[in-house]
Amino acid sequence: MSSVRVGYSETGEASWYGRKFHGRTTSNGDEYDMFAMTAAHKTLPLPTYLEVRNLANGREVLVRVNDRGPFLGGRILDLSYMAAKKLGVVESGTAPVQLRVVATATGRENSSSKANYSKAQTPVFLQAGSFRLRGNADRLKAQLVESGIPHIRIVTVEYQENRYYRVQAGPLTGTNAIQKQRTIIINVTGNEPTVVRE
Repeated sequence: MSSVRVGYSETGEASWYGRKFHGRTTSNGDEYDMFAMTAAHKTLPLPTYLEVRNLANGREVLVRVNDRGPFLGGRILDLSYMAAKKLGVVESGTAPVQLRVVATATGRENSSSKANYSKAQTPVFLQAGSFRLRGNADRLKAQLVESGIPHIRIVTVEYQENRYYRVQAGPLTGTNAIQKQRTIIINVTGNEPTVVRE
């Protein structure tokens, strides 16, 4: 799909992918991070932001589509490990979900998408970068503050005996605030930020 309207919805089965693909390059050039809130879809433009609801338990998350898939069993969405964990899909492997487009790469939103951001169960953060060296994370944080983003946190994550420092802007609520800081991050880093939920 070359474009998609905000509010577009699908219902079907979702699965998840994790450690085997951690660190590999996704379809839009990102490094797959199993701890980020991302997903793979067969046709939606990259990136597209989705609200995903687990129809079995009512849980909802916001994810960024940055990869292609799934290609098995007629499933409509492949969730990152973290997104699947928050939705309660890790244990079962698959779950019935409803996905809804809340924002696109071009930043076209409407009033209904703003409502979706405002009703989020947890704050939204935009991850601008992930580094092995703390100094690199500190430098990016300083650049973002100078560029007009006042609230930046550095989150430390341990994975396979390695330590990563993740630079995240937020917490953010409201489409306007999210898009404004998304634009700043792209201007500073040259890359699309990853949407992260607590």
